[in-house]
Amino acid sequence: MDKMNKDKESAFQISKIIGMGSNDQFSITCSKKSGKIAYICGPYAILYDCIKNCQTNYIQNKNNKAFSCLDISQSGNILACGEGRFKNPEIILYDISSEGKIKHNIMLIKFI
Repeated sequence: MDKMNKDKESAFQISKIIGMGSNDQFSITCSKKSGKIAYICGPYAILYDCIKNCQTNYIQNKNNKAFSCLDISQSGNILACGEGRFKNPEIILYDISSEGKIKHNIMLIKFI
């Protein structure tokens, strides 16, 4: 591959995710407080702002495994994404504003 083509490839970044990768009740959630919806599309969790009517952010699972469930905390600040279809499932908690994460091994998520 020549240098020009290599430079073009490295310049590409994902700017928007279109579609949804699951079909159960655990693959989409909303925050009444912030007006945001989060849904799963493979190894991505997509955040959509219903008030602004646009996708605001997406989070990619660093180990590239598909998420199987997610939920937003009542405060609207924490997004919890879970992997449940693998030998070592884990939950990743994201601070939506800073995208910091903490890992825990839990199979299902539901904020009460």
